[in-house]
Amino acid sequence: MVTIVVAINLILSVLLCYVARQIWQIRRKLARTADTLIAIERCTRTVLRDAPEIIYCGQDSIYRLRQSGEPLQIQLQQLRQLMSLSAIGWQTWIRFRNSAYPFGAASYKIRKS
Repeated sequence: MVTIVVAINLILSVLLCYVARQIWQIRRKLARTADTLIAIERCTRTVLRDAPEIIYCGQDSIYRLRQSGEPLQIQLQQLRQLMSLSAIGWQTWIRFRNSAYPFGAASYKIRKS
């Protein structure tokens, strides 16, 4: 009877030692993971600390660039209109020059005297 109790205690002791060792290893892995995450968080904080100010400066630069580009857009539109008008004038000139009757046949009727 005593032998059975000692054997059961010995089995329980070995089993509990195994469980304790597994828990200890899990705790060590969790501690390393936590240290790694803390280091990553510190690096991220260092890198992103100035991000809002940099983003604001970028937005301000884009706004100023768009404002300075507006007069150029107006000039570009005026240039396009001028080119379009010039093309229409050129086409009209070509038609006039190549046509036998530039203003239509009715304007060249010979009048009998």
